[in-house]
Order: sequence, then structure tokens, then C-alpha cells
Amino acid sequence: MEPPEKVIQLADLHFEHRHWTKELEFWKDEILTFQHRMKEVENRWTDAAILAIITQFRNAFIYQSEIINALLREIGGHEAQLAEFAKEHPQAAAKQHFKDHINYRSHMEKQRNTQHELKKRFFSFLVGAM
Repeated sequence: MEPPEKVIQLADLHFEHRHWTKELEFWKDEILTFQHRMKEVENRWTDAAILAIITQFRNAFIYQSEIINALLREIGGHEAQLAEFAKEHPQAAAKQHFKDHINYRSHMEKQRNTQHELKKRFFSFLVGAM
């Protein structure tokens, strides 16, 4: 027998969306900061091995930025659907339970871990390169 589907209230979904959006925007800004720092390192080095590592980080930052933008679009789209429901059914929205967005939560946790590991690796690289 399968467990019952988890449900959540609209206000809780909205709260998580807002929190995730702020977190994703912070990561976008953080990646821009890393890219600026990486340019400083690139200007100091001509060693092919260091420049290869810089290229790897540059590609990782681009890739992570794309993932972050995709998550922002998905979360924004989900938020828009919920806002439309609330607009069309204002009384029901306060009482209605919605299917929990476990997939979004899972994607955010994965991205949180990825962002943390990338940051750790980049800082470790900076210590040796500066």
C-alpha cells in the first residue's frame, strides 16, 4: 500500500518559493563575484595548468548559472499558477491543500549541495593561486 500523497497549504508553498528565489538570486550574485575573482587570478598566471583549472571553473560557473536560471523559471511558473488559483478562488485558496512540491525541494537541496561544493573547491583553488 502506498503512503498517502503529502499535501501543503498555499501559504507554505508561497513561503518556500520566496525563500528559494532569494537563495537562488544570492547564488547568482555569488557566482558573479567568483567570476570577477577568477579574472584577477587569470591576470596573474600564464601557467597552462592553472589556466586549465580556471577554464574548468569558468565552465562550472556557466553551467551552475544555467541551472539556477532554470530553477528560477520553474519556481516562478509554479508560483504564477498558484497566484492564478488564489485570484480565481480566493476563499478556497485559504483552505485548500495542494500537492506538495517535493521535486522542487529535492532540486533545491541538490543545488544547495552543489553550490556549496563548488564554492569549497573554488576557495581551495584561490588559496593556492593567490
